[in-house]
Parts: sequence; C-alpha cells; structure tokens
Amino acid sequence: MPKILVIDDEIEFRQLCFALLTNAGYEVTHTDTQEEAEKILKNEVIDLVITDMMMPNINAPDLIKSIKKQSPDMPIIAVTSTTIFEKKRHTENLSMLGVNNMVEKSPRISDLISAVQDLI
Repeated sequence: MPKILVIDDEIEFRQLCFALLTNAGYEVTHTDTQEEAEKILKNEVIDLVITDMMMPNINAPDLIKSIKKQSPDMPIIAVTSTTIFEKKRHTENLSMLGVNNMVEKSPRISDLISAVQDLI
C-alpha cells in the first residue's frame, strides 16, 4: 500500500486528507512541523508528499528543497488556497523546485485524490 506524508499547519486539513486518502486505499501519516516531516522521511518509506505552501512555521520552498535533496525522485503535491493568478505564479516557481502538481485547497477534494492517483 503506497504511503503518503501530509504536511500542513491546519489540523482539519490533515484530518480530512487522512480520512479521504485512507478511504481511497493509501496509508497516510501527517505532521505540522518541518522537523517531524524530515524525521519521517528519513525513517519511513514514503511514496508521495503533500505539503501546504503557506504555513507560519515552515518555509515550504526550503522544505521542498530538503525533501528533493534527500529523495530526488519523491513526487510532491503542493496545496494552496491562493487565487488563480497567484497559483499560476506559484506553479511556475514550484516546478523549478521539483513539485509535480499543485492543488487548490477547496471543497473539490477530488482534485487532490486525482493528483495522488496520477503520481502513485
């Protein structure tokens, strides 16, 4: 069973991802700190990372660089609640970091499930 790491400062979003992704057949672990994320990635086999891009205590681009340094082929999905204009700008920047997909935090959580299925 593929294992997914969800990194987000909002407990509600982490719990939603956990419920939806485990129901879809994935094993899910989650955290709200960069230190814990890096520890999980070092000690566990993770198949995909989902990370929020706007967190108060985590610099997401630095986190992504750290993940890619440790696991260059790790698929990463960035989630954001930005506007369409900001999303286009972020998407261009994130693709240079190695992010595979960007999904908007929205009621259309099916977009997230589709992005996961495309990468695993």
